[in-house]
Amino acid sequence: DFIVFFRRGQLREVKWAGNPYEKFVKEGTEGYLEPRKSFKTWSETVVGKCRDWTEEEIETAAVLCLVYGKFIEVWRQKEAALKNSQLTRLLLANSAHEVRTPLNAIINYLEIALEGSLDDDTRENLSKSHSASKSLIYVINDLLDLTKTEEGGSLTKEEPFNLSATLKDATDQFAGDARRKKLSYDVIEHPGLPATVIGDQRKVRQAISNVTANAIQNTKTGGISIEMYVLSREEHHVEVEITITDTGCGLNSKKLDSLFRELEQVQSEVHDMLDEEPA
Repeated sequence: DFIVFFRRGQLREVKWAGNPYEKFVKEGTEGYLEPRKSFKTWSETVVGKCRDWTEEEIETAAVLCLVYGKFIEVWRQKEAALKNSQLTRLLLANSAHEVRTPLNAIINYLEIALEGSLDDDTRENLSKSHSASKSLIYVINDLLDLTKTEEGGSLTKEEPFNLSATLKDATDQFAGDARRKKLSYDVIEHPGLPATVIGDQRKVRQAISNVTANAIQNTKTGGISIEMYVLSREEHHVEVEITITDTGCGLNSKKLDSLFRELEQVQSEVHDMLDEEPA
């Protein structure tokens, strides 16, 4: 890569004693010129060479060349990153659609099976499979939403949904895990809760499921309690709080900061960041 600087030629006026382009040749004397008949001042404008570059101007040009070179380098890196990002979004969107189609079919077949006459154990297992499949659909939808954010889309939705049904859908799938670990598992809905609220149902369900799964995983004895109640109420607005408590070992306060970093994976060794005292 290089940059070239040009300077315009200098226009200047040249004066002659007489018109130098008028040539008089005497008849019969080819190649011999006659003296000029007039030496009246004659002028013309010509384009001459520019003046030489000074050292200061050369240094200025060098700085401009450096700045321009860096600009071109950054611009090319940005263009390459945009192309890679567009390709990634395209592949992600296509893969998500291809996975979602058969997964929707599985969910539909599970719903058909649940409508039939089943024993309790089979119904419970199919219900868990149905709930887990829907959770996977939500994850795929979240991936598709991420591809839309770079195009100006929003990650959150504002739509009416049933709060009680969302809590039940998010917590029922972990009841069997709690029984297998011989843990108490209580889901409590306090009175006064609105039947329908406006918000992002998928995000609420995902948050409850993630925290509950973490509580089940890190609790060895005791149990888990999930409560939902109204924290405050105003006209056309209600603030609902959902708490999930467990008797497992708490997080080490010294390592709490390391957990809340964007796009970083926390170490899988639970004992390195858990303390013996509950949080």
